[in-house]
Amino acid sequence: MQTPFPAECARRFDARRLLATGGHGAVFLARQKGLDRDVVVKLLHRIDDPVRRARFEAEARVTASLAHPNVVVVIDFGVADDVPWIAYE
Repeated sequence: MQTPFPAECARRFDARRLLATGGHGAVFLARQKGLDRDVVVKLLHRIDDPVRRARFEAEARVTASLAHPNVVVVIDFGVADDVPWIAYE
């Protein structure tokens, strides 16, 4: 499978299969290369607006700071070539 991930994300994760698509992007089952474990990567549509990009990054950081059994754990995130992505447990 040719990777759907931007380069920065593809260096860390291998896409295994598409799980879902929607209005904001797509969700993939992936393998985290460094730790050899399954994760989920959400790949959002391109963001070229600096305000929306900053909002995405703030949301990722806030979500990563939460610790609760009903909140998924954020493993990593980034924006590469204006494509935001976030990896979850």
